[in-house]
Amino acid sequence: MRYSIILLLLLFPLYLRRELQYQKQWFCTAQEVLSKDKQVIFNISPQLYSRLKNYPMFLYNYGAELHYAKEPELSNKILYRYLEKVADYDAWILIGCNYCEKSENHKSRNKQN
Repeated sequence: MRYSIILLLLLFPLYLRRELQYQKQWFCTAQEVLSKDKQVIFNISPQLYSRLKNYPMFLYNYGAELHYAKEPELSNKILYRYLEKVADYDAWILIGCNYCEKSENHKSRNKQN
């Protein structure tokens, strides 16, 4: 029993360090998106998504970044996964904004034709 506790105490900092690296990488990605480099979210975030998909705040922030990058369908997909974990009014508003944006894009495409 004593050895298993010691082993856990030794492994926990390694696990924590790895999780903090993923969080830091997401923070850097979000900062780049806010600085107008929207392509970054499509290059880095899918890799982070596979690791951070169980963190509700990551899902919300990822959905919001996708909304900012004008990707309403993908944003809603991520936000619905967030809502499976957390009931959040702000997420519903963002989903509604995505639907409005999607509808406006559809109308402008029809006018161009």
